[in-house]
Amino acid sequence: MKNTGITRTTSDWPNEDQALALLKDLHVLMADNFSVVSENPWHWFLSINLAKARKTIGAIILLCEDGFGEDAQILLRTLLEQVVNVYFVKIDPDKWL
Repeated sequence: MKNTGITRTTSDWPNEDQALALLKDLHVLMADNFSVVSENPWHWFLSINLAKARKTIGAIILLCEDGFGEDAQILLRTLLEQVVNVYFVKIDPDKWL
């Protein structure tokens, strides 16, 4: 593994309350700015994935607030996989859409 000279500690990462606040801000931001109307297949694909991501983030928030952090981690993994899928399609949308 390459040494980048950067040392990270657990204090560099947001605590649980900060992480939850960030998720809530992202959830609101996605609701306020979500409006895609287009015949372009890429825009259509992206809008569906953004809608799903917003719902997943909402579920993660609810689970965290109710003390189900482990279950929220499963959805966080799902969200990460969705981001990877969107990025993969973005590389060559003509091939995959």
